[in-house]
Amino acid sequence: MPTIKKPSVAIVVSIYHAEYTLRLVRSASDLLSQNEIPVDVFEAPGSFEIPLLVQRAARSRKYKAIIAFGLIWQGETPHAMEILRAVTDQLMAISLKFDLPVLHGVLFVKSHQEARARCGGSLDRGKECAEAVLKLLKE
Repeated sequence: MPTIKKPSVAIVVSIYHAEYTLRLVRSASDLLSQNEIPVDVFEAPGSFEIPLLVQRAARSRKYKAIIAFGLIWQGETPHAMEILRAVTDQLMAISLKFDLPVLHGVLFVKSHQEARARCGGSLDRGKECAEAVLKLLKE
């Protein structure tokens, strides 16, 4: 009897601010693994490079969903907001182009306290993104 292959998920993570972003990966991976969903992780140097790796994963047609994780700090200039807008726009474009769920876990934070809460803490976005993937895979 042939084995039934489980749908797999790609996680693309910025390793810039890895002390936070890898917490997101761990939370998401743990929940997906508990549900026997295979996960492949791809590392991007920063958040700006995330869409390129998401596009490559989408183009492979290997994944049923892709999660993008990154952390952008609000600064004194509009630069961070411009990066966030570019990443957001491209993640949506890739999702629509490939008819594939791309979950947006690129966070915009103001403080270390906020980053800790959202990256493995009380407002764990890694777990939230994995929960959303599980719901989408059931549809």
